[in-house]
Amino acid sequence: MLYGSTLVKCCSECSGHIEEQSILSGNTFGATYWTDGKMEAPMLPAVPRLVKCPHCMFLLWIAELEVIDEYEGTHSRDICSKAKPFLKPAFGDYMSFLESVSLAPQAERYIRITAWRKGNDKRRRSQIQSSLSRKEIGNIKVLEGLIDLSIGEDYLMAAEIKRELGLFSESEELLKGITDKQLTLAAKTVESLAQRKDQYVRQIVYEG
Repeated sequence: MLYGSTLVKCCSECSGHIEEQSILSGNTFGATYWTDGKMEAPMLPAVPRLVKCPHCMFLLWIAELEVIDEYEGTHSRDICSKAKPFLKPAFGDYMSFLESVSLAPQAERYIRITAWRKGNDKRRRSQIQSSLSRKEIGNIKVLEGLIDLSIGEDYLMAAEIKRELGLFSESEELLKGITDKQLTLAAKTVESLAQRKDQYVRQIVYEG
């Protein structure tokens, strides 16, 4: 992975200075894939679109913020002296944000998917699994309505949501609509879990 320059942006709420590290290049070697669609790649970290200001804790679309400075390496200029890296929102932050603003469907979809995966993070490598909370269930039920079944990846997402809700037969039925060969292994993984009545997020193991 090759890092680029660091952008210093201005919070639109408190005018605090926020650092955003750019990435010039990366790769997915050694990546881990999960049934809810999350990919964890050591050499290509996910770059969030919605972030939390480290000064006022307000949630912001990072791409919409004004760039006030840019630097390479360790900064020393006065304008950067109080800049801090942005924070990643927690599941509750996403839910509060959804309740406080009106969003276009694509923006709402992004937040609900990100919140779903954030909620699942505590289950990914845990030996003791916890059931979905009431808010998590409500989130993915709304997400179902934002899914476009003309897209193969969305069929897989819909099937995974049904499985995590414990609707195993409905999950298996949706998987029949997947024809993209690139999704075959993920679909088979979700199908196998549904057949075993397993409703927790699981790793997809790619061999070779």
